[in-house]
Amino acid sequence: ISTETDRVTFLKNVSKVFMSRARLKLNVKRLYAADGLAVKELLKIANLLYQATKNADEDDATDPDATDAFELDAEAFDVKLVRRLASEITQRGAAIY
Repeated sequence: ISTETDRVTFLKNVSKVFMSRARLKLNVKRLYAADGLAVKELLKIANLLYQATKNADEDDATDPDATDAFELDAEAFDVKLVRRLASEITQRGAAIY
């Protein structure tokens, strides 16, 4: 993001993502100006994220068994197989690079 056009393109893409995924309209001109009005735009994002974490915490508090479903048993994995696969992934990655 070293040039002006890169910064503008970045902000436009971020704005498009928020519009399509979160239905949150951001004013790109205000964000680019980086002044007090940009803070208002950033507060929209902060409020959205705050509400999401607040709702997630409430969901966790109402359903304590939900986290138990995702716990993994360490003995369920074959340690030798995992090590071999991890080493193979590393070797292939190094060969590609």
